[in-house]
Amino acid sequence: MNVDFIESGKEFGGQVVNLFPAVKELGLNMNMSNAQLNPNLTIDRIFEPFQTLNLERVIILVAGLNQSIVLIDVLKAMSALKGTKSVRFCNTRIAESEFSPQIQNLILLSRGFKRVEISGLEEPEIVAQMRPMFEASGAPINFTGGVLWNNQI
Repeated sequence: MNVDFIESGKEFGGQVVNLFPAVKELGLNMNMSNAQLNPNLTIDRIFEPFQTLNLERVIILVAGLNQSIVLIDVLKAMSALKGTKSVRFCNTRIAESEFSPQIQNLILLSRGFKRVEISGLEEPEIVAQMRPMFEASGAPINFTGGVLWNNQI
C-alpha cells in the first residue's frame, strides 16, 4: 500500500490502519516543502498508528526537507516500525551548520535500516566532507548532493 500524506497526520494514519489492518508493505510519501505541521503533531505521532501493523517492508520518501532535526525525527519514528526499512530524503536543503551536529545521531539511527538515502541541493563541499564519514561508519547511508530526485525508492 502506498500513501501520500503529511498534513493529515495521526488521524489519517489511524484510518489507514483501521481500513487495512493486514497490510504487509507500507510506502509513505511525505512532501515537506510546503507542509505546515500542526505544532501538536510530531513526526513520531504521525507514525504511531503504523506501529500496530505487522509490516514486512516499509519505504518512506520524504521530499523537500530543510531541517536536520526532522530527518532525525523521521528515523526515530521509523525505528519503531516492524519490517525492513528504507527511507529516501530527496530535494533536501539542509545547511551544513545544522547538518554537521546531527551526523552521529544519523549514523546511529540508520543502523536498523536497509537503506538511508539523502540527496538534494547540498553543496558539493558538504557532500565531500560528510560522505567519507558515513562510508567509514559502515552505516547504510548514501549521501549525494546537487541532484533533484523525483522518483521513489
